[in-house]
Amino acid sequence: MSALVWRAASAMLLLSFVMSANGNVLPQLYFQRHAPSQKLSWLAASLLCATIGSIAGVLSSRARSSHGSSALAAVIVGLIAEVAMLRAPAPSAFVALAVVAQFSVNYALNAIDHSAVRASGEQRSRHDRASTAARLLGMLSAPVIVPSLIDRGQALTIGLVAAAVVAVPCAAAVLAAGAAARSATHDDAEQRGEGLSRDDRRILGFSVAVYVSLYLVAANLIYLLRDVARIADAERRGGATLTVVFFGALLGAALRPKLRATHKQPPDVAHLLAPLPWLVIVPAALSSGWAVPFAALATGGLALGATYGVFLAALREYVSRGASQRAPLLSAFNNLANTSSLVAFALLALAAALSGGRTARAYPYVMATAAMLPIAALSLLTRLRPPRV
Repeated sequence: MSALVWRAASAMLLLSFVMSANGNVLPQLYFQRHAPSQKLSWLAASLLCATIGSIAGVLSSRARSSHGSSALAAVIVGLIAEVAMLRAPAPSAFVALAVVAQFSVNYALNAIDHSAVRASGEQRSRHDRASTAARLLGMLSAPVIVPSLIDRGQALTIGLVAAAVVAVPCAAAVLAAGAAARSATHDDAEQRGEGLSRDDRRILGFSVAVYVSLYLVAANLIYLLRDVARIADAERRGGATLTVVFFGALLGAALRPKLRATHKQPPDVAHLLAPLPWLVIVPAALSSGWAVPFAALATGGLALGATYGVFLAALREYVSRGASQRAPLLSAFNNLANTSSLVAFALLALAAALSGGRTARAYPYVMATAAMLPIAALSLLTRLRPPRV
């Protein structure tokens, strides 16, 4: 692996950790401690505001013809805001800091990804694999690290600072390499490139449905285990289960090249459909009231994660192949999780309204939506054009 690839992966690992912490466990833990009677409403508000900041971060990054010092500053500002979130004096302050953190890290991650793709040349496929693994590792580590360290004084802050000491210089090197590659080739493809094709929009639309379903499950997992299944150690089990899911995703993404037809364009539909059965089974089990044994949680989480990894690897390969001709595709990919979060916010708000603000009554609406949404989006994939030869 080249120095550029591992440096980009190192920076993306930390940024993905921050995104995962802010989108999953950290808001749940904070609001459980500081606003337990209004936690679903605060979670929805946090999700909305932070997601708007995230989308704005990617769009602002894409709008710039070069990134350089602004992207590096965004890395630093995002990490400072993340540390401050741990000590937010009130839910409103937590939400405000989450907006700053999510805007900054999304701005920086999109800039780093574009710079790495521009500078990697023949190493692009390695960057695709490494960046996918880094994102998944960040998602995997946040659910286990944050609950373990959040009540241990300065431990989480020290860990973030230590990671930043490595990630910030790596980000600076990647951004410099991207700027040099642009200057050497006079590459303005990001400004000249074609718009998204019909297949791009269909694949991205289906992917949003998968992301929303996964997000609705992950963002409410601890609450479901505590309030519906009545499990006493819900925080520990929920964090461990999310870790298992993303560990499974790492395995699925790594093993996908062993599957048949991994180089079709568009990607093999079967690979994109891989998570669907588990996106029905898991929400049904969680909303049933069953006190799910940890062995069942781990098994279901591993299966869901592995199939999600296959899906994600297929999607990233498609995006990487098309990015040079259709410049907005890479930024659209980097904004998928943010767009999905915005949709998830709307669904959570609707569920809260339908339940009259009663948290327990909202869960059936949320989990039913998580199960049905990807199935409803299947029609988008039935109209894909045949693979190009």
